[in-house]
Amino acid sequence: MSKAQRYWLVLHSRADESVSVEQKHAHFFEGIKGIPEPWGLGDRPVPPVPKFKGGSSASLSLTKFFGDGMHRAMMSYRFRRMLSDDGLSDDLLNIVFNPAKLDVHRLAYEVIPRYIEAFDAYLVEFFDDQMIDVAAEELRGLPVNPRQYVHRVGVVSFFDDLLCRRGFGLPPADLAGRFEGKIEYVRLMHNGVYLVGTSQALPPDDAQKLCGEMKTLATAPASPSA
Repeated sequence: MSKAQRYWLVLHSRADESVSVEQKHAHFFEGIKGIPEPWGLGDRPVPPVPKFKGGSSASLSLTKFFGDGMHRAMMSYRFRRMLSDDGLSDDLLNIVFNPAKLDVHRLAYEVIPRYIEAFDAYLVEFFDDQMIDVAAEELRGLPVNPRQYVHRVGVVSFFDDLLCRRGFGLPPADLAGRFEGKIEYVRLMHNGVYLVGTSQALPPDDAQKLCGEMKTLATAPASPSA
């Protein structure tokens, strides 16, 4: 029997000392209230705000909240002191799921954009579990800070204005223009660009190929003006 696929959806948000964990938590669940279950709050109570227990982060398991089809779901907040311009100071939402049990098209077109707004994300990563080792090998020896560098473009991706400029040297509109008519969906939103290379669950090799093609589009030298 072949191993069931596992997809990761990871949202990165810059923790902000002026926005408390309680405010961030409430804003996210208010923002997803209108999404039908399992992705939205529906009529369920808001999960409790996780508590800091002497460490620099506080985490809340949302695996049961999302229900069937989820392997794991975790929301993590950084302590609102001594934050730096580094991914180590990110609030994170990690969701690992079985794409065969959930509507990936709906996730890409309806859910993730709402999550970007609700979580104030600057980066979205979306990838097959089997691509983790491949990505680790590709990143060997490279600087790793998701706020500063973009080494991979996932089949579904979001980059806000600052990350577009830092990672690609382009404003969101110019980055979006490189993808118009060449991938399934491109949208300017939340002061950034949202890309959907495909809304179907691909085999790992096909997903890897598409990621490479999208990275090439994003990083190709600009054509000289006429």
